[in-house]
Amino acid sequence: INRRGRFQSFNYPNLKRMNCTYRLKTNPGNIMNIYGLDVSLNGFTHDCKQNNIAFIEDGESEGSVFCEQRSYSLLYSSCSNELDFRYIVDNEAAFLSFGVELYIESSERPSEWTCGKPGVTSPQTTIRTTPFTTPTAGVLVNESVMFALEEVESDICFDSSFNYSCPSGYTLMIIDAFHGVKKQASNQCGFVQGDCTQEALSTITQCRNDASNCYLAYSTRRRLAYCSDNYADYLHITSQCVPSRSIGNISHVPTYDI
Repeated sequence: INRRGRFQSFNYPNLKRMNCTYRLKTNPGNIMNIYGLDVSLNGFTHDCKQNNIAFIEDGESEGSVFCEQRSYSLLYSSCSNELDFRYIVDNEAAFLSFGVELYIESSERPSEWTCGKPGVTSPQTTIRTTPFTTPTAGVLVNESVMFALEEVESDICFDSSFNYSCPSGYTLMIIDAFHGVKKQASNQCGFVQGDCTQEALSTITQCRNDASNCYLAYSTRRRLAYCSDNYADYLHITSQCVPSRSIGNISHVPTYDI
């Protein structure tokens, strides 16, 4: 994988009995970010014994296993420039299950890199001390190739909304989300170090379709059990625009059967 590609399981969107392991490689010094566009293998249940995919690093026996991830998200980031990708289907009749569709992109390995499944953001691991702003993506001009754009972090104050648009040909993914209670009275709205936070990604049902835009409002205040049952002052969102289809004279995003 020199740059990027969109991958589909064999016979997608229908399951077929298979047990295959593939060796995924990219250029030395690079890593692979693997995004789930559709992982529907087990009829909405998370018991992954019959049907699953796994990303297995060298030295591991089982790796990180997935069977249900029907919202667009970053699944896994490799530790090095290669790993094994295992695809198993034992039950072809799993209810409303279609297979796997992934977007994989190669990028230069950052100097400080934490590989594996994305973790939940916590105030102990976040060092930003100023509120985030909400940018609006512009239309691509004179682009010859399509890559995943930079992650964008945004804060939605109570009784406000988030409205973000990706360029044409891209899908918007919400990668992470948490509610926060501000610690400093002078902080009008937005995460700063020391705020009490609680995971919110699993509660978000909007912006989960194959669309280039997203409207999300924080209109009903939430009590946070992890924050002494205080009401959240804001909702913090991390999103990213990922290529989903080629447009105009921009080079094609290849799709492969696996």
